[in-house]
Amino acid sequence: YSMGWGSEDHLEVSRQRGTSKEEVALGRKIRHTDWCHIYLSNTSDTPQKVTVTERIPVSEIEEVKVTLLERKVRPLAEPDDNGHVKWNVTVPAAGHEELHLAYEVETSKKIAWRP
Repeated sequence: YSMGWGSEDHLEVSRQRGTSKEEVALGRKIRHTDWCHIYLSNTSDTPQKVTVTERIPVSEIEEVKVTLLERKVRPLAEPDDNGHVKWNVTVPAAGHEELHLAYEVETSKKIAWRP
């Protein structure tokens, strides 16, 4: 991912990600679940506007299905056609904001998926 903070010393970001894998459909398919949590911190005495963009995979073949897990996306944001999920947030003065993103990639066992 990219960060364009420039010289703003009062903004900090922390990003955690995780993944899991399970067999589904009687072992004929594999479901990969990926998530990330982004923690934004503002140490200044004024609110700061920030745009955060994450990207989820976009399938170009039938054997790969990508699903945004909307119940785990906070605040809710939808990906564009290129898989970019964008949040425009205001981080309060001396405060923080948390963003959460999760999606599943389901493939046949014939497809090698590497997150």
